[in-house]
Amino acid sequence: PRRLAKASVGGLFASLNDVDELKEITVFAGKSKTGRNLDLPFEPSSGVWSQVNRESDLCVGRSCPLYEKSFFYRARREQEGAQILVSNHHLLFAHLAAGGNEAGRVLPSFDALVIDEAHQAEDVASSYLGSEIVNLGVAKLIEILHNRRSGKTVLSASKIPEADALDKRLVEACEEAREATGRFFQNLQLALNVDGSRTQTIRLRNPNIIENSLDEPLSRIESVLRDAKKRAEKVDDEATTKELEGFATRCFETRQNTKDLIGHNRANYVYWASVQPRLNDGKSANRVPRIALCGAPIDVAEGMQQTLFGPIAPVILTSATLTSGGSWEFLRERLGLTEERCKTTVRTLTLGSPFDYEKNALLYVARDLPDPSNAAVFEAAAIKRAVEVVTQTKGRAFVLCTSFRAVDAAADALRQALPKSVRVLKQGEGARGRLLDTFRKDIDSVLVGTSSFWQGVDVPGEALTCVVMMKLPFAVPDDPIVQARVEALKEKGRDAFNEYQVPTAVMMFRQGFGRLIRTREDWGVVAILDPRVMTKRYGQTFLKSLPNCAVTTEIEDVRDFVASLDAEPEDDEKPVVKSAKTRKIV
Repeated sequence: PRRLAKASVGGLFASLNDVDELKEITVFAGKSKTGRNLDLPFEPSSGVWSQVNRESDLCVGRSCPLYEKSFFYRARREQEGAQILVSNHHLLFAHLAAGGNEAGRVLPSFDALVIDEAHQAEDVASSYLGSEIVNLGVAKLIEILHNRRSGKTVLSASKIPEADALDKRLVEACEEAREATGRFFQNLQLALNVDGSRTQTIRLRNPNIIENSLDEPLSRIESVLRDAKKRAEKVDDEATTKELEGFATRCFETRQNTKDLIGHNRANYVYWASVQPRLNDGKSANRVPRIALCGAPIDVAEGMQQTLFGPIAPVILTSATLTSGGSWEFLRERLGLTEERCKTTVRTLTLGSPFDYEKNALLYVARDLPDPSNAAVFEAAAIKRAVEVVTQTKGRAFVLCTSFRAVDAAADALRQALPKSVRVLKQGEGARGRLLDTFRKDIDSVLVGTSSFWQGVDVPGEALTCVVMMKLPFAVPDDPIVQARVEALKEKGRDAFNEYQVPTAVMMFRQGFGRLIRTREDWGVVAILDPRVMTKRYGQTFLKSLPNCAVTTEIEDVRDFVASLDAEPEDDEKPVVKSAKTRKIV
């Protein structure tokens, strides 16, 4: 509310559209119980929202005259009084990265922690223990400090001594930093030989591939802000003091991250750059691509011990896919929960499923398809087989791919081959939640997606009767973090493929299989179109990770199985499937 009031009188917005948005937010703030932008009747522009949203480093807290009206602190007080808090992984790890449980920076302190879907913990932790600088983020920070359209700065409406002189210095520093930011990321593009027309991720093996031209301009902005902060302190302007300190710290942290990422200053880190084109939204003829310089720890075990397993007890990790091939060894090593690294007691427990897979699930393996090593031939054959399978199940299917290119190809083929009555939904053509809602309501539809649909998706009932896995979900081999972890294992003389790549893929594979049966009444077919589960030695690790169920290599069995269960037999006898055999896994 304080920032909203300041924005309303500060005249920082140059366009009428921005002013109209601010008026709508003001009306919303007077009626809303949450103050969340998700509850706004429109999506605000980032420029307007950045002027009014609550930011921890700009917040005055209890000293604020509008503290009692703060949506954030109302929610915080409710959290403080709760016995159980439900968070997502990202909020939890943001809390830990901000100082941990004792500091209580993001979440209130807690006495025990349960992490569900804990097979994702390593990757989420890696992103929060790492760092990045993004061209759009640096540009946004500068734009908040000095709005080019209005010509105003964060000092324009302040009443601190010598505000006009400081305002002029800040404008000059921001203009210099804005030009330096464009030059810095343009030089990075040139050094990487990328034009920004397609998504690319490039591993950076050598430090200092470009000059750090950001440090000095950002240092000048920081200096002006700290000078202004001293003057605000003299007149006891606590709100302005806090805001200026927050922005100065952001400049400092951006400078520090840039130094570390350019110079590869952190030991046992992997560094890379990513470039993503941005679709033209009609507001700008040539949108600048998103360019990020990134770094992350190769091994998160030590960081997990320092921020999570050391300070907090008990921690309970749960998931349907914490083991690989029936062993806990992979997860324990990746998270540092081994006897050598962990200072606390680690106990494990594997529980069976309450679902009757032997009766309700059929596993179809397309053993006769070509090996995926011949990518073009395999993809064409796999897509053709996917059409056959989905035809037998009359839609009602997830088709899970391992790349966006494969998603496009599979969706196009399915749309051409399936009856018009079967709607084909494709990841990327709508928000994930909206696609799932449509899929649940349209019983005969097919949803084609990649990694985000392999896990964390719950579609019980008839709408999901078939899950097609186009390929075994091995991580992309040129992913910088995957590369670095593989190299680290090889340097120790270990078998990186069987000790890291296979177990990682098995966990995702089990997640994909788990999309099918969500209740005791659910039934259906899982089709694996990658013949390597049968033809390669490591394939047995994948199959052994699944619950006992009937297995077939005959497409006709899919038709018979679906027909028998669609008929809703009165008795509880298991459907008769000619060629299928139940695996007995010891």
